Amino acid sequence: MAEIWNGIGCRHIGCVVPQRGVLWYVFTACRYMEDDWRWMYGCGVLSLAGLALLVLLFPKRVKECLPAVVSWVFILYGVVEAVWGIRQVYGFTYSNHSLYALTGSFYNPGPYSGYLAMIFPVCLYEWLKRKEFKKTIPYYMAVAGMLLILCVLPAGMIRSAWMATAVSSVYVCGMHYRVELKNYICHHRKKTMRFAISLPTMR
Repeated sequence: MAEIWNGIGCRHIGCVVPQRGVLWYVFTACRYMEDDWRWMYGCGVLSLAGLALLVLLFPKRVKECLPAVVSWVFILYGVVEAVWGIRQVYGFTYSNHSLYALTGSFYNPGPYSGYLAMIFPVCLYEWLKRKEFKKTIPYYMAVAGMLLILCVLPAGMIRSAWMATAVSSVYVCGMHYRVELKNYICHHRKKTMRFAISLPTMR
């Protein structure tokens, strides 16, 4: 458990959050996953309550690792939603809409696919940030999140979600490799100009 906290960038949070409490939280979520979709909203309320308590008790430590905690909470919920969707596709879990087989915990595939499209670039960012260093548990969690989302997102048949995933992924990669891109443009200006001019004519 300490390796996970260190991997996501919260070296001191392990002494703040009880490990047994985290394990109980995950076990409870998995236990009621297929019985009632409302467990996620209960988990959200518990997360907000726990975060508010940590802010009151340990404001400095929470401020240090709050961005990482928020990112990984979204990633974990995205992984759960992706697994939920895969189970619905194969008929192991019921859908919340009579006309659509894939809805996750939502009522139709539109918001569900939109949520997965929002989580994918977060997983991509966490993976890019760690791929040059030692492979830790958060690294594999980010990879697993991307693969699960890629497996279930096409089944939603929501083209706007596909476009959002592609555009946001290009932006994340561009920001991560902005130095390399800048150097390439500086050394290959003619090729860059040709590509920029021919891009609008491509079909």
